[in-house]
Amino acid sequence: MVRGESEDWLPTVNDILEHFDATPRGAGSCASTAPAPSVTLPAPFVLILRMARGQPLSVDQRLRLVSCLARATALTEEDEKCLEPWLVYKLACRACLYRQPSLAADIYEQLCSLATTGRSVYWLQGLATLSRGEINLLTSVGELSTAVKNSPARPWLPRLSSTLHDASATVFKARTFFLSIGDRAVNWFQTDYLETRAAFLACLAELCLLLFHAGCSSRCARWTQLEAMKNPHVASSASSFPTKNPLIVLQTLLPAWDSLLTNLNALIQRCIDADLETLRHLKASIFQQSIFFSFLEMVRFFRSTLSELSDTSSSDDSVARTFPWMRESVGANLDCLDQTDGPASDSLQILLSQFQTQFAKLSSHPVDDSITPAQLLANFTFQLSTFPVCLPRFFFKRLQSTSIRLVILPKPSSPSEPLILAQEMGLVLNVMGIVSQKSPRIDLMRRVTAAELVMTISRSASSASLSICEDSSLSNFQQTQRRVVPIQRDYFHTEFCLTFPRPLEPGSQSSSGGSRFSTSSTAELYRVFLEAFLLDANGLRWRLCGTSSEAGVGESILVRVEPRSSAPSVDFTQPVSSQNAALLKYEVVEESKTEVSCAT
Repeated sequence: MVRGESEDWLPTVNDILEHFDATPRGAGSCASTAPAPSVTLPAPFVLILRMARGQPLSVDQRLRLVSCLARATALTEEDEKCLEPWLVYKLACRACLYRQPSLAADIYEQLCSLATTGRSVYWLQGLATLSRGEINLLTSVGELSTAVKNSPARPWLPRLSSTLHDASATVFKARTFFLSIGDRAVNWFQTDYLETRAAFLACLAELCLLLFHAGCSSRCARWTQLEAMKNPHVASSASSFPTKNPLIVLQTLLPAWDSLLTNLNALIQRCIDADLETLRHLKASIFQQSIFFSFLEMVRFFRSTLSELSDTSSSDDSVARTFPWMRESVGANLDCLDQTDGPASDSLQILLSQFQTQFAKLSSHPVDDSITPAQLLANFTFQLSTFPVCLPRFFFKRLQSTSIRLVILPKPSSPSEPLILAQEMGLVLNVMGIVSQKSPRIDLMRRVTAAELVMTISRSASSASLSICEDSSLSNFQQTQRRVVPIQRDYFHTEFCLTFPRPLEPGSQSSSGGSRFSTSSTAELYRVFLEAFLLDANGLRWRLCGTSSEAGVGESILVRVEPRSSAPSVDFTQPVSSQNAALLKYEVVEESKTEVSCAT
């Protein structure tokens, strides 16, 4: 990577290594107080990875780096011959953070033989597989560099598509190792992140394949040839044929990109405990950089670009109206990235800057056919594939933990048992919650100040077993209430007043106007679901990821609404004492049904 004039004063990797070669033993450890070799990675070695700026270290540089680390952290000559495994593991994690997959893969593969537990083996194998897959991707893409420069017809797109498919399969393989650890509550971020990463690579692979089949010009040459064969009396000039857009096939990719964008947004919303480096897209900092920001913006860009390019209107006409929107979008992204300085900011800024320059040049010369939107999109996809993945810090370390416990009263003693209500009655639910936040630091990175509660009432699927007939107004019934409750001393409390629709009586008119036939019981079963979201001091909305695949923390209860028709009939021709006895008997039965346990 070319260094700018303002960076000439900064030391290079070789300069720092030469300085370490002359450093005496134990310079990087607390030799006066530590009884054993240090297991803390010295900051100068992190500086080496930062100054590499994503360029892979040579084999000689990697060996010198490890040798200098052993000498700097050793207390004796014997300690210099063997590095602490935990110290080497930290070096590999830093290598993943600063785009050095070759160094990370070599270390992870050697540490696998030293692991003593199954969880450690699966963890290291997953990291090694992921790093080795990035190396294979970079190697294969590097072999295509010459073909990309010398082949304007883009015959390299199928090879790039195959390479991206292989990389996606490797990421899925690495994900299986993390799933084998078994603790979903701990490794949910790693598995979900890798699933999103694999889907992103698969979408890029499909995009390359469709760009190749559609052609990289605004008018597909094959379409022109077929039209010439069909109408031989018409001149062969391309201007005589009606303008068509072969890129409409790209619209078949929109569902996949929409799904990817939804999953990525949901993943980001669950990262309430992530550090600022991982969540810079939510809270800008001039010293931090988030891989998620670049990841999210890339997905949004590809989705929006495909939507524009797959328009059924003319390609030549759509280019002019597409450029201003895309130029404005990319420019806004660059404005945010220009204020950052981190492990992934430089490469991303250069990539987007080059893309913006090419688009500006193309928009200023719309008649020039040397570059088309499809060509520019293909080049951008190739350039994006040349950068190794920069794993976020949250992938390896959690700096705080947040948990919440919800309590709903009244609540049945068993989740399968419903509360029983008469149709004229409402239900008042008391909601209480306790939020716990812990951090090894003195101050929390992100403090929760309020809880947003969403109460949803819907008709339960098992309600059909209670009634033969169906009412469309009840089957489609759904009611939602939202409320923001402040958290005081880790505790919040509120109440919800719920009302349920009245079931139709036997023989009454349904919503469609016809009579409704019913059995002796027309009770309806409803599901009340409460989901809790957390709000921080900046008003940002967060979910908590539980042990299941569903995000968020929630509680649900079943409510059975019984109409008066379900009550036993009273013979009013009998004496008053008999009528009262029948009514009292019914009330006692109903009272016993509505008893619920209030135990928490």
